[in-house]
Amino acid sequence: MRRRVLLSLVSGTAAALAGCADGMEEANDDDGGTPAATPAADDAAAIPEPQMTVEVPDKRQRGEPFSVRLTAENPADEPQAVSRQVSDVTADVTVGEFSSTLPPGETVVWESPPIVYQTIPDDGVVELDVGGDTVSVRIFEPLSVGASHTYEDGVTIHVEGIQTVRAYPHRIDDRRRWRHAGDGAQYVFVFVSATGVHRDGQVGTPPSKRGLLLRHGGQVFRPQTPRYTPLTGVPVPSEYTIDSWGATPRADVSAYDSVDIRRSALDGEHPDENLYPDAAAAPDETLWLFYEVSTEIPATGLRVLASR
Repeated sequence: MRRRVLLSLVSGTAAALAGCADGMEEANDDDGGTPAATPAADDAAAIPEPQMTVEVPDKRQRGEPFSVRLTAENPADEPQAVSRQVSDVTADVTVGEFSSTLPPGETVVWESPPIVYQTIPDDGVVELDVGGDTVSVRIFEPLSVGASHTYEDGVTIHVEGIQTVRAYPHRIDDRRRWRHAGDGAQYVFVFVSATGVHRDGQVGTPPSKRGLLLRHGGQVFRPQTPRYTPLTGVPVPSEYTIDSWGATPRADVSAYDSVDIRRSALDGEHPDENLYPDAAAAPDETLWLFYEVSTEIPATGLRVLASR
């Protein structure tokens, strides 16, 4: 859960205290002059403001409900009123409103009504406004090998395969080398295809790399950039050989780049800055993403969290 502490907008009024300096009484001159000036005492300490903690999940599966949890604490010695409106910025609706008068030293907890997203938002993230402060929740769809997810704009992400290797080949000074994972670690190559980028004359947006996390149980892994570029791509399912050094690929596969998928290629390899014409379809091809996980995690237990 993500937690954030907010200061309440409630403020208290400090009472000013007046007194005599050094305990001396005020006195008038014999000739009827003005009384001696009395220095004002320091203002009372400001009343401490209520503190608000906001909790939302970092991510939530599509179709699963979640709530915003507010915890308000009053550290003052007198009651204080506090209120917060919770709005779903993405859907442009009000989720609920928290309002309470907090007794001195007391804590009050409030939960919003359940929030459910049946589709993945355009950027994969739900934004919530809590009393002027914004928090976010990423919505995803877990995909195993062979599974697909189609977004609202017609773009489909399909998981072609997941391959774990202890080393992968690369080239230095025209010589073949191997990049080995550290002790207790292994590399994971996830092979995906994005189709339907061009559909009905419109250019869709493929998922970004940050929108394609990898999960095993409660662990989540982000895509990384290999220290060395894998030689001739990476091992594609059914197109590699395994030996004591790892996997040797037999086919070129492009690295995943959500922008490159939408761009036309000048020479068949390097994309330029122009998108494919609306009348044409971006090529459907297998792309790879790179992760590093523990050797205790089997490929069969990994899931791709498809967001945007």
